[in-house]
Amino acid sequence: MFTAIGSGMSKNRPFRDKLRFALAGWRHAWRSEVNFRRQVWIGGAAVLVVIAVRAPLVWLALTVLCIGMVWALELANTAVEELVDLVSPERRVVAGKIKDLMAGAVLFAALASLVVGVCALWVALG
Repeated sequence: MFTAIGSGMSKNRPFRDKLRFALAGWRHAWRSEVNFRRQVWIGGAAVLVVIAVRAPLVWLALTVLCIGMVWALELANTAVEELVDLVSPERRVVAGKIKDLMAGAVLFAALASLVVGVCALWVALG
């Protein structure tokens, strides 16, 4: 079950509660978004490859940072898509543009991450 935080209710909550809400968001994205699951598997595989080729630690750190950026943007994309669907249940051009912009941001981050991964392999194998 997805846990919603009421308006103004989260400001003074204990960290444990905030962590529980964040994990509920991750679970929701995992269950509802095929792309999020795909990106988690690809990201995990990328980290394992960078470790396996013994790339320098800085390249491993950059790879993890890029993967985290992609995952965070995918979570934001999911949130924006759901918000757009809530406020605009009927099909509107501007709603589609908003969703396209978020998808473009995820794609841009994924492509940048791919470049970092290729550079990590180049350094490790070259």
